[in-house]
Amino acid sequence: MTTASAAERQPLRLDRTSSTVRPRRRPLRTAVVTIVAFTLLALVPAPARARTIEELRAEANRLAAELEEARDRLDVLGEEYLQATADREAALAEQAAAESALEATRAEAELRSAELAEYAITAYIGGGSLADVEGLFSSRANEAGQRLSYLGNAAGNRRQLLEGLRSSRQALEGRIRTVDAARARADEQLARLEAAQAEATEVEAAIVATLDATKGELATLLAEAEERRRAEEAAAAAAAAGRVSDGGSSRVTVPPGLTPAVRPEAGVAVNAALSQLGVPYVFGGASPSRGFDCSGLMYWAWAQAGVWIPRPADYQRDEAIPISFEQLEPGDLVFYGEPVSHVSMYIGNELIVDAPQIGDVVQVKTMWYSRKPMTYGRVG
Repeated sequence: MTTASAAERQPLRLDRTSSTVRPRRRPLRTAVVTIVAFTLLALVPAPARARTIEELRAEANRLAAELEEARDRLDVLGEEYLQATADREAALAEQAAAESALEATRAEAELRSAELAEYAITAYIGGGSLADVEGLFSSRANEAGQRLSYLGNAAGNRRQLLEGLRSSRQALEGRIRTVDAARARADEQLARLEAAQAEATEVEAAIVATLDATKGELATLLAEAEERRRAEEAAAAAAAAGRVSDGGSSRVTVPPGLTPAVRPEAGVAVNAALSQLGVPYVFGGASPSRGFDCSGLMYWAWAQAGVWIPRPADYQRDEAIPISFEQLEPGDLVFYGEPVSHVSMYIGNELIVDAPQIGDVVQVKTMWYSRKPMTYGRVG
């Protein structure tokens, strides 16, 4: 099933096992400023006059985009919070290690000091003076030369060891001060991120509430418009000469010129999906009475053929048998995006039937409407 121009117009096809490159994260300051801007935006009151379907569609799409951005910001803040937590834990571990090393150095210094004292006493008994012994343990600056001289006579290399221990202790004390400062900075970063996460969560909730209200208003208008359309069609059918009512049957077959389904159950699924043309898109919907989202339409259509498939779209791709573009038959599923963000049903001649988006209805259109990468699956 190919056409001469199909290969030229095919978008990039991705290997379903390939990895996704993560976008570079924005710094916290940018995220917080953006959050404040969206908070102010969420407080703008809706217009008092009744809005049209077109206005509501535009508003719903705008809010859906803002909601996606708000959730992206929450993801960014969550990752930054995890990093800040790891930084704090690393600082605490380094602080504990430095304090342990400092304690060991102090104990070693005390031991070596005791040994030096013993050597000093021995040296004194052997011919030194009491003033020299006292100078050994004096900490006053003007006695430093006398102390070091006597240590050289009394202990030799033990004096050097003690000086090395003193230097190590001073280095460890400096290291602890540095680690304390790093831990304090990590604590401050965690506090800032917690505040930013709380604010971002409030913004997300405000957008969701506004979007839900807009969806409800739009669904009401679409239902009213659909009732008017059906009433007009019924009146036209009743007025048309030679037209006989079939009791309200709305069975729709594959439009003329389309490739018939190879498998009987696929044909049933295609006809079921086509029978819902014009039914409003409803997020989470999976029935004619409620409406459909993209995966809900696939789920319902195949259920009419007695075949169960999961929801949402990414689960449907996981369960489907992977096929190529050249293998497509009516009833096969076409998945858009990597990761999957939309699914539709192939009906032949490079056409699909799908429930596109908020504010729209189930419709038939070309499978090439999107530039997103496509993958294909067969319900087994």
